[in-house]
Order: sequence, then structure tokens, then C-alpha cells
Amino acid sequence: MAESCAQNGLCYISVTKKSHYVVIEGQKVKLSDWIEKEFIPAEQAHQASQKMLPEEDKTTFKRRISAYYCSKKQAVTLLFFRLNGSKKVSVIYSTSKHIFAKTLRRHWFQRTYIEQFFKLLKHVLQIGEARTKDKKGFEFKLYRFSYVALHAQKLVKWIRKQMKGFNKKGFITIQRTLNSDPDILDLLQEKLIANICKSNSYKQ
Repeated sequence: MAESCAQNGLCYISVTKKSHYVVIEGQKVKLSDWIEKEFIPAEQAHQASQKMLPEEDKTTFKRRISAYYCSKKQAVTLLFFRLNGSKKVSVIYSTSKHIFAKTLRRHWFQRTYIEQFFKLLKHVLQIGEARTKDKKGFEFKLYRFSYVALHAQKLVKWIRKQMKGFNKKGFITIQRTLNSDPDILDLLQEKLIANICKSNSYKQ
């Protein structure tokens, strides 16, 4: 896949295994060891230097490193970071030698959004349970479920923005909250009825 991306001018990004070895500044080291000995101490120093800053001025720590990936037998750009304050240090890499850390991180999150979208289709909306018999039926199913998933994501984004208590909640949590709150359900039902009446008045 990396070769195909290079041939077509695409930016290849993937995840490393922390048990793999890389060569950094002439020294061969296991990724997990480098994280413990280099990344975490540097991260702690970074956090200490920002201790007196307001929360909105603090920045997350990340480290971009040029290295040789031994198992892949090629030069890569590594990026070490934590995802949304996670206890786990994430490590991704690109075959591009000149890619910036910000660009690499942004592309990775774009890929994550795509994965989350298909996870929503498969596990939440249960697209696999809807059976079809031909190509036309399959295409209609895909368009229909994608439309619902898109608006579900838009709803989650809007709720996170409007309600501080939901800023880190996923679709399932929000769905359960809506289902268990009769006041919210009544409000949604009123809105639905109002929209139906409005639509019928336009048709008349």
C-alpha cells in the first residue's frame, strides 16, 4: 500500500508496533523504550513549563522524529503524541520525509473520522442487518444508511457544541440520554409534529 501511495502521489500514514525497532540519530532502539526514556521525560518537562499558564494557552506535547524503520526497511517520519489526554502514547508514521507534524496529525484524524463513520454504520445503525437482493437494492441501502449516519454525526457535533456536559460524549451515550429523558423526547416529538404540519402546508 505504501508503494501504491508513493506511485500515485498520496501521503501514506500508518500505525507502528511499539515492539518494533527503529534507528534514531544512529542508534537502534525499540519504540517502547524510546517512549519511556525520551518522550515521557520531555513531555513532563513541557507540562511543567506550562503549569502557570491558563488552560486555553496550554499546548499538547508531541514529538516528530526522522528515523529508519527496521522492519519496513525504509526511512520514515515518526510522530509521537497522546490522543485527547489518553494515558497511551500513540505512534504513527509516514513515508514522507518532509511532512510537518501538524499535517501528519491532521491527516491521521481525517482517517480516524472516516473509520468512525463506518463504525457508526456497522455497529450502531446495524447496516448488515438490512438484506438486499441486487445491486440496486444494495446501493439504495448504502445511500440511506449513509444519510442517516451523516445526520447522526451532525447531531452529535451540534450537541457537543451547545452542551458542555456532552463535549466528550459519543453517539451511543447521547442516544441513551435522549431515550431516558421524557422531557427531551416530548420536545423532539413536538418539533417533529410541527415540521410535518409545516411540510403539509407547503404541499397544499
